[in-house]
Amino acid sequence: NGLHPRFITQQLSDKMYTAGFKTIYLSLETIDFNIHRKIDNKVQIEEFIQAVQYLKKSGFNRTQLHAYLLIGLPEIDIESIRQSIDFLNEQGIISHLAEYSPIPFTQGYQKLFSTDSIDPLYHNNAIFPGVSQQTRDKLMAIKVYHSRLRHTS
Repeated sequence: NGLHPRFITQQLSDKMYTAGFKTIYLSLETIDFNIHRKIDNKVQIEEFIQAVQYLKKSGFNRTQLHAYLLIGLPEIDIESIRQSIDFLNEQGIISHLAEYSPIPFTQGYQKLFSTDSIDPLYHNNAIFPGVSQQTRDKLMAIKVYHSRLRHTS
């Protein structure tokens, strides 16, 4: 799981670096903060950038800083995912695509499926439940774009 950027301070970052942390994973999910307001209000862009600045000031380098982006959530459009990938690349952060899979009995699952249909296949992130085949194809294209960008940066 990723660390919550909102809670990273310079003091905490310095302590993690001194303690020997080698790799830091941050939760971002998306830079589309309209989506954050709808689903979790987890982090603001300024908080994320500030956390990254603290980590870099402590001594963490590009190869040690990572962030998770969420894909497959019906509310997040394809262009927003591409913009999030590009934003992290510009910030010198290694991005990782976390595929959304709804967990039975959660609100996200109930929005997509009736509570009667607790089929294990529905929370398999390989099928991107809740999105059209056209969107699945676009998600696969985004994954290719992401992979190419990571291997050329």
